[in-house]
Amino acid sequence: LDLVCDEDCDDCSITADKASESDRILPSGAHQQSDFGSIENRTSDLLDGKHISIDAEHDKCGNLTLYLQTLHVTWKPTLMLFLMFFVTLSLFPGVISEIQSSNGLGSWFPILNITIFNLFDCFGRLFAGSESFAAYIPRPNGRRILNSRTAKLLGNELNGFWVYIGIPCLARFLFYPLFIYSNELIRSDFLVYILDAVFAFSNGYIACLCFMLGPTMPINEAHKDAASLLLLLACDSGLVAGAVFGTIIHAK
Repeated sequence: LDLVCDEDCDDCSITADKASESDRILPSGAHQQSDFGSIENRTSDLLDGKHISIDAEHDKCGNLTLYLQTLHVTWKPTLMLFLMFFVTLSLFPGVISEIQSSNGLGSWFPILNITIFNLFDCFGRLFAGSESFAAYIPRPNGRRILNSRTAKLLGNELNGFWVYIGIPCLARFLFYPLFIYSNELIRSDFLVYILDAVFAFSNGYIACLCFMLGPTMPINEAHKDAASLLLLLACDSGLVAGAVFGTIIHAK
């Protein structure tokens, strides 16, 4: 039952005033609670963002450490791959295509040299991955250095690495004077063909061995992936640096 007071008594007016005051107070309290809730949400968002940034920094530091550790193990094939492509791109095709024929072949001479390079580069890669190559090159402990399927750990054998990869790669720097001054030093097209074939064969041979060897040197799978990426970086860096240096040589 609803009781209605017809008289204007003091008690009714006081009760009405209290009810109106409570109506005004409750929304402000609700707003305060919502403000506190929004502050907590913003604080948690900031903390989550801070945690995400910290995790990202840890990931970057971890990746850098991973690559440095991998490079400490695979620095030899990585460095040789860079030097090999650096020498190749600085001489081919710019310098080699400028060699003049002594037999009057004219414009056909650079075409023949480029064709010989591509053929013997392919032969070098095939030879490095063949079973016959592994059969004729034993390791110091009697086992094979590598074959086309397993790529044994040549890098752990210091003498074996420098004999079959390191020294041939460094010896390719001798092609600089031979090709740059070939018009003055070499009077036979046949000798130019031989130099071009050796130059191309060593390019494919060393590139194939470095790519086969590098990922097999680390034991951890994560380091193997990092070794592959480092080899690709060395390859691209050598190509770019060699092309720039070859432009400088060609300009002079």
